[in-house]
Amino acid sequence: MGVRMETDPVLRAAIIGCGQIAGACDEWTGPDEIYTHAKAYQLQRATNLVAVADVDERRARAFSARWGHPAPYADVSRMLAVEAPDIVSICTPDETHLAILDLCLDARGLKAVWCEKPLATEADAAEALVVEYERRGIVLAVNYQRRWDALVGRVKAALERGELGTVQKVVVYYSKGIAHNGSHALDLLLDWFGPSSNVQVLGSHLDFTADDPTVDALLRFGNVPVYLIGLDERAYGIFELHLLGTRGRMSLTAFGREMQWHVPQPDPRAPASQELGPPASVTHDNHQRPALAAALEDIIAAIHCGQQVRSSGRSALATLKICRHLALQAAEGRIPTTSR
Repeated sequence: MGVRMETDPVLRAAIIGCGQIAGACDEWTGPDEIYTHAKAYQLQRATNLVAVADVDERRARAFSARWGHPAPYADVSRMLAVEAPDIVSICTPDETHLAILDLCLDARGLKAVWCEKPLATEADAAEALVVEYERRGIVLAVNYQRRWDALVGRVKAALERGELGTVQKVVVYYSKGIAHNGSHALDLLLDWFGPSSNVQVLGSHLDFTADDPTVDALLRFGNVPVYLIGLDERAYGIFELHLLGTRGRMSLTAFGREMQWHVPQPDPRAPASQELGPPASVTHDNHQRPALAAALEDIIAAIHCGQQVRSSGRSALATLKICRHLALQAAEGRIPTTSR
């Protein structure tokens, strides 16, 4: 696996934050599965993971031992100064992203930042940083990884070919915060249908942090009405999108790992009518190219060729603004916010 040309130098990579998405989610996966930044770097011949940092030095050292012994640090500033990485992954809690993005701006020789979603928790400050990254020519990719996912890409392609007919409604089920998890759906809807409008918040609850409610809402993306339904992560986690068109229903279920396609068929009880039948096809992502591998290849291509990454700071900023609008409506008391 790799996109390196013989004339391209191997890019020095560093990871800030040594938790789940950084590497722990790949502790028990198969050799070709990639769910973390560390494994993406490890399997990509165009990159070399040279350093990791975490506020917990023992965690950084344990992470280093697991992932090929990159230099461990407890101080991010020192790591950036000593190691001068070409690519930095930010895998820290959501509320820390802004400060670390700001810190990375002045890192010597930095070519790209691969930041976990959401981009930040404050839209105005995030916008200023996006502008500055663009001004300095530093690639800023945000890990809305479903934009690189082959199975999700098939949904986008089906929409572009008109296979669903006219999309009448979209229903989203999610949990654990509108920004932390719900933003995955909002980001895809922006990509598929265009800007949002007519936002109406219907309710919310807290199952993640006080600043990131899980919101129920009705809004439009382009001309498509979208219903967001937030469920309580403490009962179970969920992420599903159901697109209902005039030619059938396409669903992403199992956190986006399964795609179901339902087509209309004659209703046996009323032959003049049609109903949606059982899934005409169910596609699993068992043999799909890992999304994080595709994301890293996209970042490397952006460094060498100047192309735009599929999920950029600019696109993630648009998603963040919707999330903040929804959260602020809840906070301002326009609808009840309950803690269950």
